[in-house]
Amino acid sequence: IEVNEVVKVQPTLRRSRRGMLELDLQLLPFLEHSFASLKDSEKEGYEKLLLEEDWQIYDWLRGITTPLDENVALVVDRIMRFQRKNDTVCLDQYKGLVGMEARIEN
Repeated sequence: IEVNEVVKVQPTLRRSRRGMLELDLQLLPFLEHSFASLKDSEKEGYEKLLLEEDWQIYDWLRGITTPLDENVALVVDRIMRFQRKNDTVCLDQYKGLVGMEARIEN
């Protein structure tokens, strides 16, 4: 994300932090690397996605169920494709989060 985009994305970034590490590992890298390239309808879908419960989002991102809202379904598909393409980005971020948690505990 470009510096001027950070101000626009900051509230979305805060809402993207969830109560499940599994969701953080999928949503945060996607937000950082792909959010700026989303169409307005997909950004709207992402905002609607964030209004849902964690377990619902997690089921969607695992392909267990499908969102009824078309814009949410489009962005879920984009996140899933990003995840498949960029597994190493998510793994690196996971390692960073685990390291951060270890430093906090000590």
